[in-house]
Amino acid sequence: MTKDYNVVGLDIGTHYLKASMLSTKDENTLYGTMVESRGVTRDGVTDTVALGDSIKNVIKILENKVSRDINSVYINIPTEFARVTSARGSCAVKGDVVAESDIDRAIDMAQLIPLASDEEIVDIIIPKYHIDDTAYRNPIGVKGNLLEIQAQVVVAKRDYVEALYEAATIARVRVIGTGLASESAASLLLARNDRINGTFLVDTGANSSRVTLYKDDKILRTGTILLGGRNITKDLSIVLKISLLEAENLKKHFGAGTLTKEDERYDLVKQVVMARMEEISGYIDAEMRKSPEYDDVDKVVWYGGGFCGFDDVKNLCGWTSNKSTNYMTSDIIMNNGIFTVQSSGIAYNVLHTIHYKKLLENDFSEDETQLSKSKGSFLKEEEFFEKHKYDFRKGYGKLTDEDERGTEDAEYEVSAEERVSIFEKIKNIFGK
Repeated sequence: MTKDYNVVGLDIGTHYLKASMLSTKDENTLYGTMVESRGVTRDGVTDTVALGDSIKNVIKILENKVSRDINSVYINIPTEFARVTSARGSCAVKGDVVAESDIDRAIDMAQLIPLASDEEIVDIIIPKYHIDDTAYRNPIGVKGNLLEIQAQVVVAKRDYVEALYEAATIARVRVIGTGLASESAASLLLARNDRINGTFLVDTGANSSRVTLYKDDKILRTGTILLGGRNITKDLSIVLKISLLEAENLKKHFGAGTLTKEDERYDLVKQVVMARMEEISGYIDAEMRKSPEYDDVDKVVWYGGGFCGFDDVKNLCGWTSNKSTNYMTSDIIMNNGIFTVQSSGIAYNVLHTIHYKKLLENDFSEDETQLSKSKGSFLKEEEFFEKHKYDFRKGYGKLTDEDERGTEDAEYEVSAEERVSIFEKIKNIFGK
């Protein structure tokens, strides 16, 4: 690939809309920004025009930062609007070695799953490929006869997906692909051993909190609690008899530690915050305990602005466990803007997808037919399936024998050229 393309990830929340951008040439620099999200509630997209305006605003700010036009994006799909189902695909290798066309045919087969009339495939997660029973992260160029994949296909409601496409059209950007939000976060927050040995990934958002269990290198369970950081804001508004805007600003000051104990409101604010956070933590704990694997999982990772915007989240939320627990803030990089886990994670996934070069070349060179569609005109089911069936293939490098057996010390053979250094630095921060 000789051209320099921008990979832009969008994470559409009920409170904030976040965007991150990577260059395919300069993978050491990550740009990000966010704006207030409009037209979205925890029930879905309620106003495509308002959401389109929000997307347009965040893209414009990002364009100013990077001094170039942005014409296309990848969008995250929250877990509450999706379901994950297991699938298998296989094909005979046509030539002497595995080629992209072989992977295409195996993935086509994996996506032949039963769908309801109102559903669409939005992502496919492939932890590893097998060639004649040997596992590989990237099988292209490997000699063999039979290629097999054990995947997880992510399916979402068509109305929700089409609403996102329509909002993007209003913002004059194309949607190249979609991905599961928790998978985007996991790509940055979880090491391979975390995914194999078991980790609960907890996303505390503005209006909802989500729990995703990763184990045996796949998603085993997802759950949603309809409470989040916005409930803390409402509590402060009611108790202190102030507006929601004032309550939100007060919450942020308290969370950042800039509301001092000398302030007469400090003790009351702390009581209100702790009471609600402890309640939400209790629901999250109950959701995790629904998993039969609960006792076998030793790690929990919390992230998201709803809770992790509080510097002292560990003590405020009142959650105690014998499991190894990490709390991740979403603004750890401030040099070029705000780093956000899910919008940056989806961009990271694109650059670590086997076909990302082919995908970017094809989609950036195609005409802008989607932008000319009028409001209410969407891709047909066959067109949607055809356009996105090759998106988001995971993996690179060959698995070692230890990893194939699933041991704790499993490692992947990854060349230095395949690493994205900015994300290696991020992973090091998270690891600490």
